[in-house]
Amino acid sequence: MDRNVPREMRITIEDARRDILDLYSKWHGYGSRLYYAVTPRFALSCSMELMKSLGEIARRYGLYVQTHISEQREEIRRVREMYPEARGYADVYRLAGLLGEKTILAHAVHLTDEDIEILREYDTSVSHCPSSNFFLHSGVMDIQRLKKAGLKIGFGSDIAAGPYFSMLEVARDASYANPISPEQAFYHITLGGAVSLGLESITGSLEMGKSADFIVVDLKNLVDEEANTRDVLSSLIYRGDDRNILATYAMGKRIYEKEKI
Repeated sequence: MDRNVPREMRITIEDARRDILDLYSKWHGYGSRLYYAVTPRFALSCSMELMKSLGEIARRYGLYVQTHISEQREEIRRVREMYPEARGYADVYRLAGLLGEKTILAHAVHLTDEDIEILREYDTSVSHCPSSNFFLHSGVMDIQRLKKAGLKIGFGSDIAAGPYFSMLEVARDASYANPISPEQAFYHITLGGAVSLGLESITGSLEMGKSADFIVVDLKNLVDEEANTRDVLSSLIYRGDDRNILATYAMGKRIYEKEKI
């Protein structure tokens, strides 16, 4: 950030570039699991010069970009005032060179038709953050409208405005915000998220040849033995959280196991 924030939170373009390149060199692609994302806070707190510099770095090194878009109406009004040369919020990021298939934009609550067309043209993904939107009374992102337009959609927690680390709880809030089935909600916190990141060929689902990334869940207090798939997913989403997780595996290696009481 370099504008509209307290002085101690601002960064110069030169320092931003130095910090990004330092972190990128250490962590991008680390263990084939970690990938660096260039993160301009959002259009209100970043100058066009800073955003263009970050966009240039992201393109040069093939990095992800993450930022926010169209979360609240007052935010959108101020963006239009600050960037009169742009056709809208999405066009600000287009002019800055920040859009592309490795870009993820959080919230997307109040996108215009022109915003959606620009994001579709640049194959940019959006991250639905329902828990955060509820807390801030931002409004509701219309999943069906954006899916119909061909946008890729993942779900996000948006800590700390979003209070949950567990994506099961985020999926529950998403189902409150939109008329989606348990199967659809579960898709967006698994394979849908991988598709948004362009990683669907290596993770996001239990298929032969993909990384063995999964959690082991205790169902005994959630469903009976005769439960079908929808019952299981529904119980996980509406009654489950991270306390039901017994173990976590990444690339076939157990990296967490719940202590037995």
